[in-house]
Amino acid sequence: MFSASAVAAALLIGAVAFAWQASVARSQRDRAVAAETEATTRADELKTVADFQAEMLAQVNPTKAGVELTGNITSKYEAALAKANPGLPEAERSRLVADFAERWQLVNATDVARDVIDRTILTPAVATIETQFKDQPVVDAQLRQVLAVQYGTLVLYDKAMPLQERALATRRQVLGEEHPDTLYSISQMGILLQGRGKLDEAEPYYREALEKRRRVLGNEHPDTLTSISTMDFLLQNQGKLAEAEPYAREALETRRRVLGDRDPNTLLSISNMCTVIMFQGRLDEAEPYCREALQKRRQFLGEDNADTVVSINILAYMLEVQGKLDEATPLRYEAVEKSRRVLGDEHPDTQIAVSNMGYLLKKLGRPDDAEPFYREAFETFTRVLGAEHPYSLTSASNLGSVLVVQGRYAEAIDLLAPAEPAMRATFTGDNARVLARFLLGLGSARAGLGFDPDRFAAAESDLLEAHELFVATRGEEHEDTRESVQALAGFYDGWARAMPGSGHEALAAKW
Repeated sequence: MFSASAVAAALLIGAVAFAWQASVARSQRDRAVAAETEATTRADELKTVADFQAEMLAQVNPTKAGVELTGNITSKYEAALAKANPGLPEAERSRLVADFAERWQLVNATDVARDVIDRTILTPAVATIETQFKDQPVVDAQLRQVLAVQYGTLVLYDKAMPLQERALATRRQVLGEEHPDTLYSISQMGILLQGRGKLDEAEPYYREALEKRRRVLGNEHPDTLTSISTMDFLLQNQGKLAEAEPYAREALETRRRVLGDRDPNTLLSISNMCTVIMFQGRLDEAEPYCREALQKRRQFLGEDNADTVVSINILAYMLEVQGKLDEATPLRYEAVEKSRRVLGDEHPDTQIAVSNMGYLLKKLGRPDDAEPFYREAFETFTRVLGAEHPYSLTSASNLGSVLVVQGRYAEAIDLLAPAEPAMRATFTGDNARVLARFLLGLGSARAGLGFDPDRFAAAESDLLEAHELFVATRGEEHEDTRESVQALAGFYDGWARAMPGSGHEALAAKW
């Protein structure tokens, strides 16, 4: 038998062993907690860095950078020229600088700036994610999402998409289907697809994000309101205006109640109500929203705010549609002047305002006054964005149309004919109305030069296709469709006079 002392010793040893094991367990637990805390802290720190990077990257503007690059290089060339040739006459130096500036315009400075930003900032960042954060999926997804958004902002969609897909897949797997970050990635996938013009593919992502945000965050959460607005915006861009209106109305009513009338998001919703009703043709009902949006943006955002300028343009457009051209004219001039001051001459929104001014002046029957506005928009868009950008193509079509009105048919053909392949590739589906407007101008220019069998055959093809596209996208009664009918009637009448008895008299009478 064990003696009492032996039992006591055994109990003591057992107690010591238990205490030691407990100490080890506590130590391991403490280390685990410390490691988890460190990992959480590290993740929080990295998220803070990622958010900071996102804020910094959001300020990267390739258009502005391209403008500054152009000015900087030109001034440096001038300084280098003066240093290398101190005795060069002033007139000759000025000529050389002007020649350099003209040659530099052949370079698309925006594309140069975009490429530099990609190579020096974004591509290295993607490589860093691949190597440094492969064992930290939450941080990996956060950084990929930041870069996907930035690539989308730079219109580099092919580079944005794999980052966006990976960020979304990781967040679905690691954070779950209803985590706010996952819902953000779902929404951003929709935004990226919409930016690529894939509206039907974007819609299910928008709907998923909205449905889950309603359930998880509630109807009044800012993210839910954003999803409601993006649904409105998407449906407006699909031409589904009646379906978009309830979303626009819900967003406005909720934002008025939750955020108040001064909040920029509420003002955006007022503006959206204006457009969704206006584009359904209910102009009298839309007008109060258009005027309220402008008045409150002037009051709360300031006269020189970019959103204020947007509202000036929207109200001007509505007044033009109503036929109130005299009231619209000072608003158009104001939009141009403020856009130049706030955004600069080469900002796309400035040139949209410039183009809109040209449109109004043409509609007022002042083509000679419209031409310099249309020409400025065409030349600036082409230089800054490239010849095949949708804005550049549209502005070429606009300038061509005013040249036709001026009777400068050969100039119009020289401008429009080279752009036809890019126009056909760019403006399809619902946007085919832009192609129709282009073909109407090109066909009218070809017809205007006078009779030539081949040229008249090409003009006939252009005008018939324009009419067909207008009917499909605008309807039989739209003013664009009626204009194309008038162009065809005049064209066949001219053909009949050039070739009496050819049967074109009947076609002229038909149209």
